[in-house]
Amino acid sequence: VTGRQFSGLRVYVGAVSASLIAMEVSACLVPIQAGLSGVLVVPLPTFLLTMLSVHLLIGLVEGLITVAVLRFLQQVRPDIVVDSLPGKIRWNKKAVLITLVVFTFVMGAGLSQFASEFPDGLEWSYADRPDQPNFEKIVTNKDSTVAAVEDFQDRYSLIPDYSLRSSSTGKTGNTESDISAGWTSFAGTVGAVGTMVIIWLTAWLIRRKQLPAK
Repeated sequence: VTGRQFSGLRVYVGAVSASLIAMEVSACLVPIQAGLSGVLVVPLPTFLLTMLSVHLLIGLVEGLITVAVLRFLQQVRPDIVVDSLPGKIRWNKKAVLITLVVFTFVMGAGLSQFASEFPDGLEWSYADRPDQPNFEKIVTNKDSTVAAVEDFQDRYSLIPDYSLRSSSTGKTGNTESDISAGWTSFAGTVGAVGTMVIIWLTAWLIRRKQLPAK
């Protein structure tokens, strides 16, 4: 969408379009997954329409934030914006790596301590039913495949429910003492580091394929 002309309108259209598409596709997959799992208690079209309409606003806001970041970078560091300057872009890989690591630990180990203990809007809208006191919040599926997957996750998840595993039988230590001990921050940091490693490996493999054979 942006092409080689990194103009204001192209940035807005490109960033907002990318955010909307990504958000709507992911929101669409949640109802489909629930339907295929056999745990859907509302009509699929209703659930799908609700998810898409709510995440439409989220995608729009995220797109505008992305635009703000790109415009800021274009002003202060035009050399790292694609096609802003002629010639080859030079990256300080060490500085980028240090910045990512620092922000990972600040977000995962620091700011996560201030995260709300209450569920997000989607979970709240599903679980909070004051007009239905007998509403079953957790829908179970008796299918043998689902049971096998859940058993495998309970037994072998590295950090189940953002807490330390207390035994080999799938029991976790997700108590107030465990949370205060920092296991939530530890889980967030490990997840972020793992994500960066996967991204780095993927980029390395792509670049390796693009290199001309000697």
